[in-house]
Amino acid sequence: MVIELGGNIDLVGFREVEPAKLIVVKKMVGNYARKMSEDAENFEKLTVTMKPIGQPDAHKFELQSNVTYRNGELVGDWNETTRGVAGQVTGTVSGSQIEVRVDSQTFAALLSLTTSGDQQSISIYAPAGGEMSQAAITLNRGS
Repeated sequence: MVIELGGNIDLVGFREVEPAKLIVVKKMVGNYARKMSEDAENFEKLTVTMKPIGQPDAHKFELQSNVTYRNGELVGDWNETTRGVAGQVTGTVSGSQIEVRVDSQTFAALLSLTTSGDQQSISIYAPAGGEMSQAAITLNRGS
């Protein structure tokens, strides 16, 4: 089932999301789509697809962060409330590339975000392994 928002946003797989949470998702996606349409003259449509994987709450987590950008540098902290883990964020921003390292006493990960044309790529790598050692996400604008 597809939920259409404003003619240029489709949410696929969100029918089972609780109404209060769906309102938040719609707001976040709507703001992101608005920003994309302002930045890209050929923006046509944003489609966001959610697919359940494994047990319904098996990979559920809540992440909060506070990061400051100043002169190409990122500095801040993060907190994952469901597992009680917290740590620091450091990184750099250069052009269309963001490189970030997150650290805690028990966890470290490297995150890279790159935007090129109509594509945004995110890669996450945990050098020490753990529950999940790496992930890659690619987002495409358009039809």
